[in-house]
Parts: sequence; structure tokens; C-alpha cells
Amino acid sequence: MAQQAEISRSVLSKYLARDAGAPANPDLRSICAISDVLGIPPAFLLMRPSDWAVMATAMSIFAESREVDRFTELMQGLTSAGIHGPIESSRAAVDVARVMKLFDARPWSELDVFEADQRIERNIKTTSAVLPLGELSNKYLPMLLTLCALAGRTATQNSRPNNA
Repeated sequence: MAQQAEISRSVLSKYLARDAGAPANPDLRSICAISDVLGIPPAFLLMRPSDWAVMATAMSIFAESREVDRFTELMQGLTSAGIHGPIESSRAAVDVARVMKLFDARPWSELDVFEADQRIERNIKTTSAVLPLGELSNKYLPMLLTLCALAGRTATQNSRPNNA
């Protein structure tokens, strides 16, 4: 595998060992080369266990939400209209989060509702703005917006307010 990825065996073994005491720090070229050899997206090599949990949760919520009329109507409208840029995807992801009730549980008791909602909305918008919408079919839109909404919401839970 090291030969196919054109990296040294020591770099490969250090990366694959995932030793918490001496974490690997491969460059992007190495990550891409390893992922190409493995036949997986480079992002999979960078994901932490918590990232995998967010993805699995989003898939579960998406499956459950498909039974909710309001969610289905929103997704049908977004899929047929299409989304063509980061501002539209940000707004759509916030709409998805509202339908999924991701604003209902506030992450910090010491924050007022307005500030908590602002943080949640900002993180959801930031997460969804990076989608390469021009390069993807609209059929992926519902799942990707669900993932972005949940990832943005989770980022809010994992961060702390400045005054905490």
C-alpha cells in the first residue's frame, strides 16, 4: 500500500497506528494518496469517532423524518427548485433544522434563548455553505441538508460561549 500511495512505509504505519501519544500528522497529499489506494474519500481518514456519530445520527433522523409530511414537503420543494449557492443552502439547512426541531433543545442553560438560537443558526449556515451544490445532483440535497443541519447543531453543543 505504501508503494502504491508513493509514501514511506514508516509514514503509513505511523498514520495507521493512530497512537494518541504520538499522533500522525500526514500532509494532504499523503492523505489523498492513501485514500485513493483504499478507494475511500479522504474525509473518511480525517473523521473522529464523534464525526461518525454525527453522520450516523443524521442518517437515522433523515430516515425518520421522511415520514413527517412537513419535512417531505420541504424536501420536495427544495429538490424541485434546486439550490444554487451557499446563501440558498444556508437558508435551506436552517429550514430543515427548524422542521427537525433542532432549535428546541438549547445547548447551554446559561445562555438566553436568543443567543443560543443565533449560535445554532450560525453554525448550521456555516456547515451548509461549503456544499459543492453545482457539482451534485439535486437528489442528494435532502440528505446533505439534514447532515449539515445536524452537524451545525452538534458543533453548537460542542463549543462553549465566550463568557463561560
